[in-house]
Amino acid sequence: MKWFRRILLIAGFAAALVMLWNLDARAVGRMLAHVGWGIAAIVALEIGPYVLNTIGWQLSFTALESRAYSFRELFALWTIGEGVNYLVPSATIAGEVTRVTMLDDTHSTEVRAASVVIARIGATFGQVLYLLLGFAFLIERVKFLRENSWITTTAGWLLLLLGIGFAAYMATAGRWIATEPREEHPIQARLRWLKAMPGRMRVYFGKHPLRFGASVAVFGAAYAWGAIEAYWICWFLGLPITIAKATSIEVLSVAIDGALFFIPAKIGTQEVGKTAIFSLLGLPPASGFAFGVVRHIRELVWALLGFGMYAGRKSGARGTPT
Repeated sequence: MKWFRRILLIAGFAAALVMLWNLDARAVGRMLAHVGWGIAAIVALEIGPYVLNTIGWQLSFTALESRAYSFRELFALWTIGEGVNYLVPSATIAGEVTRVTMLDDTHSTEVRAASVVIARIGATFGQVLYLLLGFAFLIERVKFLRENSWITTTAGWLLLLLGIGFAAYMATAGRWIATEPREEHPIQARLRWLKAMPGRMRVYFGKHPLRFGASVAVFGAAYAWGAIEAYWICWFLGLPITIAKATSIEVLSVAIDGALFFIPAKIGTQEVGKTAIFSLLGLPPASGFAFGVVRHIRELVWALLGFGMYAGRKSGARGTPT
């Protein structure tokens, strides 16, 4: 798969360069220079989604289980996981595994792993709900969506299928737990938590639906926060826009980023995607490219922060005497 990732990286770079070549590069440069020290405010603003996502993860434990983990600990591990996911091309798997393995072992592995999987499910539901509401908001504001209503219809069917799949899982998860054999192979003993995890998830979904609903709502709010950031990025670029326009930018951004999640570090997709979105909304294409660059810088800063925290913890663990 290394060759495939390399192709994606090269294609992303090439697409961004071609796009910049066809735009007014000087205009893009002037906009980026206009941001100046405002980039610090934009980077700091990202703490909002990280706080909300941490709360969403906290709600993915039962109330009793969550008492074992401080908000500070979960926030640090969420940041680490996001950094690993962003910089390691693994379709978000590496970051989730990192959270499970680095979370304090106060609770069993199946409890920790179940919380991460539940959080990912909640985040997916939150993203879909946000997109549905967002497309409903955009349908009368964007000509392209008005003329292609199948996009909203398709999103609705996807949400319905997710709901059916979720209900089917809850009804059958218990059957996935195999009866423990009398004599286990050492490897089977180590993976026993994997058999127990579906049961843990079923208990959570069956007994704590309100916590899961709250988790979905908080994850959805984290996606909605992006509209605030979009508003301020445009302001710092010297392109004042309305909250409605910022919301439109963010809804379409979430849709494109979700579809292209497999691109390592969003190389090229940020710049090209934002250029296309700005053109679609009747905004200067060059400002869309500059917007993509600014957002890419913000993402890289937080990703490097998370990766640095990960490296620091690993280094500290190696230095701890046994």
